[in-house]
Amino acid sequence: MHAMKIVVLVHGYPPTAVAGTEICAQRLCVALRNAGHGVTVMTREEFPGAPEYKVIRDTQDGVPVIRVVNNFTKLREAYRYEEHPRIEEIFGKLIAGTAPDLVHIQHLAGASWRIPAMVKERGIPLVISLHDYWYPCERVQLLRPDGTICPGPDEGRNCARYCAHGALSYMASAVMERIRWRTGFTGRFPAEAVVLKSLAAIQGGVMPRKTRRLAGVYGGRCARLLGGLAAADLLIAPSEKARSIYLSLGLPPAKVVVIPHGAPPFPPPGERAPYDGNRPLVVGYVGTIMPHKGVATFLRATRGFRPSVVTVRMFGRAYPKGFARYVQRIVARFPRGQVEMQGTYRPVELPRILSGLDLLVIPSLWHETFNLVLWEAWAARLPVVASRVGALGDVVRDGVDGFTFVPGDWRELRAKLGWIAANPRLLSEIRNHLPRNCISLEENARMYEEAYAALVAHRT
Repeated sequence: MHAMKIVVLVHGYPPTAVAGTEICAQRLCVALRNAGHGVTVMTREEFPGAPEYKVIRDTQDGVPVIRVVNNFTKLREAYRYEEHPRIEEIFGKLIAGTAPDLVHIQHLAGASWRIPAMVKERGIPLVISLHDYWYPCERVQLLRPDGTICPGPDEGRNCARYCAHGALSYMASAVMERIRWRTGFTGRFPAEAVVLKSLAAIQGGVMPRKTRRLAGVYGGRCARLLGGLAAADLLIAPSEKARSIYLSLGLPPAKVVVIPHGAPPFPPPGERAPYDGNRPLVVGYVGTIMPHKGVATFLRATRGFRPSVVTVRMFGRAYPKGFARYVQRIVARFPRGQVEMQGTYRPVELPRILSGLDLLVIPSLWHETFNLVLWEAWAARLPVVASRVGALGDVVRDGVDGFTFVPGDWRELRAKLGWIAANPRLLSEIRNHLPRNCISLEENARMYEEAYAALVAHRT
C-alpha cells in the first residue's frame, strides 16, 4: 500500500488529554506512522492563562502535533462555541503546508464547524469519526439533565423543551442538581419525573417566543454540525449501536461504516487470588468520573454493603469540580476505608489496576458508542457488570459473559452485586466464557488504511 499523508483533527491529544477518544486517536496515529504513513495531528489544547489560539508544536511518538490553545473565551455568541474563525485560519495554513492526501476528523469539538466544508472545497477526501453524539446534541450524550435518554433533537424542539439554558425543565433540573451536589443526596425527589415532564409540556404555552427562539438556536446548531457530517466522504462509527442512532438522524446508510476500536495486547493476568467469599468482593470503577457515567448509581448501590462483604476502588479524574465534591460527600458516608479513590491513572497502569479487582462495574446512563474499558477488562479476564444501554447492552450477555442491569437502577445493581458476593463460583463461570480480546491496533489500522486508500484512489 502506498504511503499517504494524513492530517488528523481531534479535540484533545495525549499526554494532556487522555480520555477514550484521545487515546484511540493517538493509538491509530502511531500505528499509521509505524506502517509508513505521514501523520500530522492538530488538536485543541486547554491552557488557562495562555493567549487564545496560541500554537504549540511538539512531537509524540514520532507524530508531529500542533496544539491550538482554546479555552473557550473567544465566543461570538452563546450556543456557538464551535465557531472559531482563527482556528479555521490555522487549519487552512496546515492544509496548505502539508498538502495531505486525506483528512480524518476524529472529533470537531473545540475547532470550528466550517472545517468539513473547507476540506470538501479543496477536494481532499474527508473521514469523520462518530465517537459520541456531540454533532446532534450540545450535551454530547443525548442525555437530558434529569438523566433520561433523549430520542434526538427534533430540529431543536426537544432541546428547547428539556435542555436549553432558560427552559423550565432545565432550570428545575439545575436546581435539583445543585441540591444533590451540595447535600450528597443520591436519590430522586418526590414526583421529580412528573414535575420535569410537566414543565417540558407547558414550555411552549408559557413562553412561546422564547421556546421558538431556543428551538431555532439549537436546531441551527444541529443543522450546521450534521451538515458538516454530510460533507464527509466516509463516516466511521465504532459500533452498530452508534451507527443506528446516527442513521436515525438522517445520515445516508452508505456513508456510515463500522470500524471497532483497537487495543494493545494485555499482559497475561497476574496471579489474582480467586474470590471465594472469605474476603470482601473487590468491585471497581475505571474511567472518567462524570454524571453521565452513572457514578452516583454505582455508589448508591454499593453503599448498602458491609466492608467485610464489598469494598470499592475507583480510578479516574472526577469532573467537573462541583460533581467531584459531590462524589467526595457520598464517599464520606461510607465506613472508613470501604471506598478507595485512586485518582487519575496512565493507560500503561491499567493492567495493574484491573488485576487488583474481582469485578468491574460500568454503570453508564447514556448510549455508549463503544466503551474501550469493557474490552480491556475482558482482555484482562476480568468479569464486568454493565448497564443495558448503547453498545454495552449489545455486547454484554447477562449471565453468560457478564452481568447487566437497567441504567440508573441502583436496586438492580445492588441485587446483582449481592448475588455475586454470595455465590463466588459465578465469577469463575463467567471468566470461562469471556469473549476474545478487542481487535489489535494493527488490525484496526489496516481497516483504516483500506478505507483511506479507497477514497484516495477514487480522488485520483
